[in-house]
Amino acid sequence: EGSFLNVSLDSGTRETYARIKGLDAWNQVTENICRYKKEGGNIEAKYIILPENCSERDIEGFVRFCQRIGIKNINVSCNINADHAALPEEIVNAAINLTKLAEAYGAAVKVLPYFGDENMKLIMKEIGRE
Repeated sequence: EGSFLNVSLDSGTRETYARIKGLDAWNQVTENICRYKKEGGNIEAKYIILPENCSERDIEGFVRFCQRIGIKNINVSCNINADHAALPEEIVNAAINLTKLAEAYGAAVKVLPYFGDENMKLIMKEIGRE
């Protein structure tokens, strides 16, 4: 079984990581994740979707990174403090796209229930989990 790491990367590019986390540490963080995985660690990746990281480029970059190193468990969330009834459509669409892309390579994706009831219904419908 080994050790377990839950990491909230929240980006798919170095630029977005720096903007969201306030630190230009993408290379160091992703290298450490890769090293941990190579040493047999079990990793669960989390992506908290925000207006600043919901671009197609970021979503695809995150999924490609997870696929490349073999991360098979992904959690998708949004800002739990956001007004979930008024979430921008781009955030909901990013959750749908991220889930579909990750599931296409075989990852188990859990969409956390922080998108609000109506948005969760839409997300579940679009990803085929009605």
